[in-house]
Amino acid sequence: MSQHFKVHLLTAALVCTPLLLFAQDTLITFSGDTSLVLIEQYDEEDVFFRRLDSRESLRQLGMRFVSHILYQDQQNNTNYYAFVSSSYLHSIDTSGILVLVTVEQETYIGRIISIQDDTVQFESERTGFVSIPRQKISRVELAAENLILKNGTVWRQHPKPTHYFWSPSGYGLSAGEVSYQNFLIVYNQINFGITDRFSMGAFLFPFLNPFSEDLLLPVLITPKVAFPVVEDKFNLSGGAILGTVFGERRLNIALAYGSATYGNRSRNISLGIGYGGFGGKWSKAPSLSLSGLFRVSQKTSLLTENLLISTSEESMYLGFLSIGARTIWPKGTLDYGVFFPVGLENAATFSPCLGFSLPLNKRK
Repeated sequence: MSQHFKVHLLTAALVCTPLLLFAQDTLITFSGDTSLVLIEQYDEEDVFFRRLDSRESLRQLGMRFVSHILYQDQQNNTNYYAFVSSSYLHSIDTSGILVLVTVEQETYIGRIISIQDDTVQFESERTGFVSIPRQKISRVELAAENLILKNGTVWRQHPKPTHYFWSPSGYGLSAGEVSYQNFLIVYNQINFGITDRFSMGAFLFPFLNPFSEDLLLPVLITPKVAFPVVEDKFNLSGGAILGTVFGERRLNIALAYGSATYGNRSRNISLGIGYGGFGGKWSKAPSLSLSGLFRVSQKTSLLTENLLISTSEESMYLGFLSIGARTIWPKGTLDYGVFFPVGLENAATFSPCLGFSLPLNKRK
């Protein structure tokens, strides 16, 4: 290797080494702009930095515009918030319940008592009054309605359990909410929250008539009224399933139902009753349902739905027992389990069931 080449190699190494060792920082503003920068220094008034892409001359930005300064922890190769600006903290609505998360991913739910130069005084039901260094704070945000505290960790609140596998509960959609429900692949329903008490749905559900083996295609609407008797503890609902079933001949269907749900969103039990007719033949007695939901972890709930369906035949009932689970995701739920038919001749011992629900629009 020539002496000339060694000099060039050494020069390149000396130039590149500082670039590799220099921390990559992230500057986040209140407007949502995010920039990769090299932070030189900051104080309560200003932050001084150079842009990472061009490493141009030193820039200055008022801290009143800065939400967070994010540093790169080179030892652990993980990101952490090294500084939360006073402007950011003072901009938070401290009258509500807040979620404070530290760089060690410790979570506190409560209220900010005071904001000091170096610390934040926080009151939490779990820990009482605690003083948290500013440099240890990752983020502070208003606790969303769908967040709850469970065993010291934040759980996502269960989406409104407006139904179990299929049968309705005493909970309803809020105004502006739209949800899509699929059950057994062929059942498709969409629901619209008109007000906080009234919703309207429509669904298609092609299936085979178990008695004649004809292909039937119901096209139905499902108005529903739901209201709390005791908020988040006891709810009542009533509604109807109205429409036409297309097949070899058109058949009208009309069903009225009511449901009483005891419990909160995560753990509840519902008793339902319904009465209706199909193709001009009316049930001899009401149909009944007993369903339940029991949350056992952050993402999983146990689920059961049990039906006793009255038919137009004298003293004839069809029964369905079920056990399963519901997986909770930020953008939907997945239901799965098995049904055990009772009173159906030549029916399978059990049948798997699968369904999911997706919120199409969240309440503002």
